[in-house]
Amino acid sequence: MISLFFALTLSAAADDGLVVHLAMDEGTGTVARDASGNGNNAIITGATWTELRDGFALKFDGVDDFAECADAADLNLTEAVTIEAWVYHDELPQFKTSIVSKDPGYWLRTHTDGFLGFTDRCRTPPLVLSEFWHHMVGVFDGTSDAFY
Repeated sequence: MISLFFALTLSAAADDGLVVHLAMDEGTGTVARDASGNGNNAIITGATWTELRDGFALKFDGVDDFAECADAADLNLTEAVTIEAWVYHDELPQFKTSIVSKDPGYWLRTHTDGFLGFTDRCRTPPLVLSEFWHHMVGVFDGTSDAFY
């Protein structure tokens, strides 16, 4: 079983600001609340809450669990976007795992060979380690993309 814990921040161009921030630390319930003030709450399907040293996180099975925001105009980012997430795998993924996905548009993923990806053009060398937190940041400035 692959477990995935994460918190998500999605930002538009600098002048537009924060679009969604899901800390995913509520500890109970089926909604992850958006702290950006934009109301882009996520409905949680299948994932379970787990207690960590400093709070709570969502645990996804890597198969069919997900958290989904409703389609909203402010999530249709085409000019510039920054996506960041904290991700933890119990074991290396057996297939590509989408951390964030907006089709068409953008995504942040981990893959079976250990690389982290942000769009089809930007990926890292193999970096994913099991039982280790990864801070993933993908940036598209309107022209080029980068992964940190």
